Amino acid sequence: MTKIIDKCIFYILGWILLFLYGLDFYSIVVLLGALIFSALYYLWEDKHYSWILPLMIGVCCFIHPSFLAFLPLAVYDVYGKRAYWLTVFLALPFIWNIFLCDGLFLFAVAIGVLMAVILKKRYEEHQKIDALYRLQRDQSQEISMLLTRQNKDLIIQKDYEVQLAILTERNRIAREIHDHAGHGLSSSLLQVGALIAINQQVNMQEPLLNLKMTLTEALDAIRTNVHDMKDDALDLEVAVKKIMNAYPQYQIDFAYDVMNLNNIQLKYTIIAIVKEAIHNTYKHSDATKIDILLREQPVFYQLIIKDNGSQSTIQGNGMGLKNMRDRVEQYKGYINFKTEAGFEIFITIPKEEK
Repeated sequence: MTKIIDKCIFYILGWILLFLYGLDFYSIVVLLGALIFSALYYLWEDKHYSWILPLMIGVCCFIHPSFLAFLPLAVYDVYGKRAYWLTVFLALPFIWNIFLCDGLFLFAVAIGVLMAVILKKRYEEHQKIDALYRLQRDQSQEISMLLTRQNKDLIIQKDYEVQLAILTERNRIAREIHDHAGHGLSSSLLQVGALIAINQQVNMQEPLLNLKMTLTEALDAIRTNVHDMKDDALDLEVAVKKIMNAYPQYQIDFAYDVMNLNNIQLKYTIIAIVKEAIHNTYKHSDATKIDILLREQPVFYQLIIKDNGSQSTIQGNGMGLKNMRDRVEQYKGYINFKTEAGFEIFITIPKEEK
């Protein structure tokens, strides 16, 4: 906008200089010619043939001195460009007409040329400052977005670690109950059984049997609760949904059909794979939709994760995909990556032999 205002100023100045020179038949031609040349140069200034227009103005100044009125406008257009010879060339018509025109007119033209140089320098400095400001603004926004994403990742990681710590503690408590209380009750049952075997008093027989039944029920209850604590300590479906909720920008469809998966380590492996897959989509793809399928087959578990990205840049040898492959191979499973119509991860993990 500043450049257009400056050019308008020099166009008005050209009018004033024409009055100083004296209006004649050529004045309309000069006005229209200067306006056309300047407008075309504004549109073509990035073209390699744009130097033709100021060259034509210079030639016109040789033909008729009234064109000198718009010499400052031409100097403003070409000054500071790589073709410095054009600026020098535009000075030649001024020298050529030194003895042909009125001194006041030439003096006003010279002042106009000086103003053109000053305003063009000011414009270029403003452009440099503006470009620097835009660069710093973009860098600041990029850093802000990066920090926001890292902060989000840290929050997700923290929540995951807290949940993992809670589950680990629950497993430790279950193990302690099983090892100590369970073994103590087992030992008590053995002792009661021995007492029943050697007891000779008829009136003690029923109390001992009742005691044995009570201890048996308590031991069965402890075993059942410990088993439930270990099995329910990590709800795989809930854990996957928590990961999905951390990425609200995606439409995620989750199909879960698993009834018998008690291996806690395998659950953690599946969670880690799902988390890594969604995070890779977030970093490398322009996808808007993700499909997750976790299904139990008669002899294996099946996990399929697919997005609809059109420009996935995930490479098969990336660190994240390598970690997935290592986790799957740990259970003698199979993993395959496809890049047709999005990015797809296909995984099968065989069930443990009973």
